[in-house]
Amino acid sequence: MRDAQAGSSGIQVSIQPESFRAAPGETAAFVINLENRSGEAQSQSLAVQGLPGAWTSLDFDERRRVFPGEQRSATLIVSVPADAAPDVIKFDVIARAGSAESTAAGTLEVLGAAGSAAEPPLAAAPVLPPAPQLSLSPGLIVWQDRTAGAGRVTLGVRNPGDTETEYTVSLEGLEAAWYTLPQRLRVPAGETLETYVALHPPARAGQGDYPFRLRVAVEGAPQVSAEAPGWLSVPAPAQPAPPPPPAEPVRRTAPAPGPTVTPPEVSLAPRTTFRFSPSETSAQAIVSVQNRSQLLERYVIRVEGIPPDWYGISAEEVTLEPGAREQIPLRLTPKLSAETPAGEYAFRVHVAPQRAPEAATEVGALIVIAGVAAFDARLAPVQVEGRRGNLTLSLINTGGVPLDLQVRGADPENHCRFRLPSALELSPGQEMNLPVGVSAKRNSLVGAPETFDFRLNISPKEGDPNAARLFNARFVHRPLMGYRTLFLALFVAGLAALVAVIIGFGSPKVGDAASWVGCQFDSDYRIDRSSIVTKDECGGDPRDVELDRWRLRRTQ
Repeated sequence: MRDAQAGSSGIQVSIQPESFRAAPGETAAFVINLENRSGEAQSQSLAVQGLPGAWTSLDFDERRRVFPGEQRSATLIVSVPADAAPDVIKFDVIARAGSAESTAAGTLEVLGAAGSAAEPPLAAAPVLPPAPQLSLSPGLIVWQDRTAGAGRVTLGVRNPGDTETEYTVSLEGLEAAWYTLPQRLRVPAGETLETYVALHPPARAGQGDYPFRLRVAVEGAPQVSAEAPGWLSVPAPAQPAPPPPPAEPVRRTAPAPGPTVTPPEVSLAPRTTFRFSPSETSAQAIVSVQNRSQLLERYVIRVEGIPPDWYGISAEEVTLEPGAREQIPLRLTPKLSAETPAGEYAFRVHVAPQRAPEAATEVGALIVIAGVAAFDARLAPVQVEGRRGNLTLSLINTGGVPLDLQVRGADPENHCRFRLPSALELSPGQEMNLPVGVSAKRNSLVGAPETFDFRLNISPKEGDPNAARLFNARFVHRPLMGYRTLFLALFVAGLAALVAVIIGFGSPKVGDAASWVGCQFDSDYRIDRSSIVTKDECGGDPRDVELDRWRLRRTQ
């Protein structure tokens, strides 16, 4: 792959696979990876040069903004026409972001009718990878129940080399009908792939210990191999079994073994290790399956080792002609939860012929999820009244690692007292509702209402202090009795005391006092528009005359 940049190195593009061979009428898929290597967000565009425009289909959103360090991918689909002539087509994928530019080169080989390339590449001298490292668990398996079905052993294959290697798996020491195993494995460099071997002796198997060896060899180099020994113990039946039929009739009625099914060739592109972060939550991969047998085969495709909602595959079954290849898109979208926190998760793509599941091929891969600490918080209500205030704090861990949070409360005048939760430990995805209390330090029984503004600070005990959540709230402290209530109570008490004193001096005086008050407020005693009304019980003179007499006496 060649790469050229103009302006600054603010964008990087690569293509996987770099070369692809396709016959007329077939489809080739390339995964294009882009990375923002600048220090600011950018808009990116893609262009393909060298391929006929009618052949290509590019799925890429140029409107999306890409943040610094973020990676994204696009899928380039090339449909080779049925009448295409054999050729070797070199093309370029150009990525642009402002003045920055990056170019990745690819090659499409269009095969001839006989399935050979127009320009066959030069054969490079083979470099043999190192022998694999094996582990077998358990080394001894006892077949206790003859009706329970198969027993399983776990075979671990580690690739100590620097490149991804394909291995063949075989078992020696047991008859072919006694076991089922994947005949081909593809293991990434430096990683370990675990697979299962099923042991299922026939129900009439004789008692005894049967040693066997699992042999794993490099594809195309059987001399580079490793072996793992094991034992299969078949105990005597729990109840006497009926005498077996003669051996000769059994051999005559046994079905003849069918032709050996060649395992398919399976690969995973553009890589076998997928890394995820808060800015990169999904990844696109291509599962390539090729029929290496001489018959029409139907293959079943499974993804094992990760939850079903972590991936989506476009087809779980595919039918291929002899020598044909099919590419199946696989989309990975891991989701964090309390059961699946951040970390590494190994998975396998298992492809097996429908008529011979034992002739399966597996490709191992790894999902790496970066652990990010993040949480969300809510406070309700934001204003409370009374002698004490009660609020509810809701917390949820939205990150991928466990969080240890702390809650602190403060007010500018330091007049509030807080009841806060102590240690808070939240697992990924866990949600918690906590009570928060606030009251005044001088919680008097009598007085006017007071308003206190305060703030709650929720932050991780260890980590970035900028990740804290702040909530401003208000507490209106209302004493048990306010000044107005106190004044009314005192007034009512004084009035009651006055009434009691008057009643104590005698009821006649009470009647005189009532008459005087009535005369002061009775409208009939006042001057009318037409005539002056007098009342004997009020002194016989109008009220204004009485007032004049009173004023005269005060001036004398």
